Amino acid sequence: MMIWTILTGLSAVLCLTTFGFILGVKRGQSARQALRHDLTLSQARAAHADSPPEPTLPKELLQEVRRLVQNVPEEVERSTAQLKRSLESKLMAVTEHQSQVMRTTAPLLERERLSQEIQSISTATTVGRGMEDLIEQVMRIGSGRVSAIIVNDDSGLPLASNRQCRNPEAIAALSTLLFLLADRTPHHVLAPPRSISYLSESGQRMLHTFFRAQQRRYVLTVLAEDSSLDAAVFAPLVEKVQRILAT
Repeated sequence: MMIWTILTGLSAVLCLTTFGFILGVKRGQSARQALRHDLTLSQARAAHADSPPEPTLPKELLQEVRRLVQNVPEEVERSTAQLKRSLESKLMAVTEHQSQVMRTTAPLLERERLSQEIQSISTATTVGRGMEDLIEQVMRIGSGRVSAIIVNDDSGLPLASNRQCRNPEAIAALSTLLFLLADRTPHHVLAPPRSISYLSESGQRMLHTFFRAQQRRYVLTVLAEDSSLDAAVFAPLVEKVQRILAT
């Protein structure tokens, strides 16, 4: 009985000791956690106290900044509109300049095209039908711009003309008068003319080009509906006629 009592007492003492130890450990953990929390708060307060205060703008300056920020879209839109108007004005000026250049150069380009196409014609080397075929090809190239082409000698004899030519004999006779005019030109004042052209009241231009073949004189007459044409355009035709007459 006594032994049981002693064992019971020892067990109670051991339980109390263990409970006290566990309770002390928990309290120590809680105290350490509280201490860590207080230390963290203290460090945060110290860091916040050491940092400089955030700068603040004066009220007037802040209002001006807000006004400028609000006006930025309007300024951008105004600048964009001005730039657009300036570009449109410059584009119109460039377009007008290009149109003017085209109006100026178009006749020159057309004359060059016509002359090159005449140069590219393949000719026969016979008098008569071959020369008439050559003239008909040139008439097709200059359709709407040339109404008649006649070749005659210095006596006024027509050698060839286009089929639709009206009164080739009258035109040939007129060209003989131009031979007289060319012969009467004072050579000490002006060299003998290679071509003579004049513009009629109706706007037609008559082009007469003088040339030689086999020691004889001839004239190529072109009646042009386009007043911008000149004798130089038909220089390739004169060369081809010369080759035909030289055979």
